[in-house]
Amino acid sequence: MRHSYIPALTLLLPLGAAFAQHDHGHPAPAPEKPAILLKGLGAHRHPIRTTNPLAQQFFDQGLVKLFGFNRYEALRSFREASRLDPSALMPYWGMAMAQGPHINMDMDGDSDLKAVCAAVEAGRPHRANAPEPERDYFDTLAAKCPEYNPTAYIAALRQLAARYPDDLDAATLLAEAIMIPVRWRWWTPDGKPAAHMDECVATLEAVLRRDPQHPGANHFYIHAVEMSPSPERAIPSAQRLMGVVPAAGHLVHMPGHIWLLTGDYDIAADVNERAAQVDREYMAATGVTGSAYMGYYVHNLHFVAYARSMQGRRADALKAADTIALEAAKHTEAMPMMADAFVNMPILVNARFAQWDGLLALPKPSAKLPASTALWHWGRALALAGKGASPAAEQRLFEQQRAKVPADWIWLNNKAADILAVAAVVLEARLAPAAQAPDLWRKAVSLEDALVYDEPPAYFYPTRESLGGALLRAGRPAEA
Repeated sequence: MRHSYIPALTLLLPLGAAFAQHDHGHPAPAPEKPAILLKGLGAHRHPIRTTNPLAQQFFDQGLVKLFGFNRYEALRSFREASRLDPSALMPYWGMAMAQGPHINMDMDGDSDLKAVCAAVEAGRPHRANAPEPERDYFDTLAAKCPEYNPTAYIAALRQLAARYPDDLDAATLLAEAIMIPVRWRWWTPDGKPAAHMDECVATLEAVLRRDPQHPGANHFYIHAVEMSPSPERAIPSAQRLMGVVPAAGHLVHMPGHIWLLTGDYDIAADVNERAAQVDREYMAATGVTGSAYMGYYVHNLHFVAYARSMQGRRADALKAADTIALEAAKHTEAMPMMADAFVNMPILVNARFAQWDGLLALPKPSAKLPASTALWHWGRALALAGKGASPAAEQRLFEQQRAKVPADWIWLNNKAADILAVAAVVLEARLAPAAQAPDLWRKAVSLEDALVYDEPPAYFYPTRESLGGALLRAGRPAEA
């Protein structure tokens, strides 16, 4: 597992003697309001054995939030369902799921197997009185406690989905289980599916034929095919998620993954502006501001900055970039790697639009953000060269700072060192004579192509644009 950039949070709060708080020594999230039933989460339901209708509603809310990657709010909802009906088994399953492995666990850092086991042990006394389907759901957790065994978990979900073919949630969770061990490498660079991804895609397509509005299946299907040679297959899912669960920010955001790939930049920006607003409304309603989900809020703004940049809408892109940096900087102490991946956005967007004075006016980032500090020097070197001054000193400082970035420092789906390696060659290419620049730009393109897939793309703009321009300036239009 790659080094996570968000420390594990104390998510499982006491529900009785079985729920001793798990202390990681990190600061607690900011004060928050008790869990409430939120509006706008759609019509998806998963009936459970409970004597309390409110417990059912909180369970359904937790499941939708789980499908929408707001695992902390899912946990709060499952916890409230259990408080309302302590004898119900499925809320304990939900609490375990909300704290267990998932496709973004390398980045979010909120997978906690000890907390999973605590939920399992708390639920175990209620297993005997639960109906058989719920016992079968609960028993799949054996593959996550005390250790996570992805092969065993996939096998358990296969068995669950086969035993209950009309339970589309079981099939959807099987597809997710397949995606976890090959997370963010679902397809090879030459367009071949990773292990069992053909089964994953077929499973999700079968679910969507029967329930086109399923929030989890639409979400996972976008991820399952976005790296494939034909991401346009997910256009119907993208269209549906624009309205199925209007108050789940990450699900509102997800169509942007497809719209970026299809070049529909205006729609990509629009849905992410809406997703950011939805997340702001969620934070205001719940008081939750310190969970790993805050990274998803910034992720929305990242999409806006990238999409508006691709449209050439400089002012809108810079506005989004400034908001990203301000929001991310709040988490410098608790989540430095997450902050470091986003605080640099004003540097990148100003560079994208050759805003030399803007680059030179930016304050130096915190020393706790090594990649952003390196890029600050990089941006200043670009700006000085653009204004006709010598960039040599800033270029040296960039290289010195780049060397200080830890080898395991993560920048979203990539290592920061790999992103900075592209930036280093880009700087060389921009400073090179016209005749030499194309070869350097080809090297930059090669390094960019080698980055792990990410959305928005791992490097902040397509370096092929610059290669084409360099070839034109070198008098080689056919190659351009």
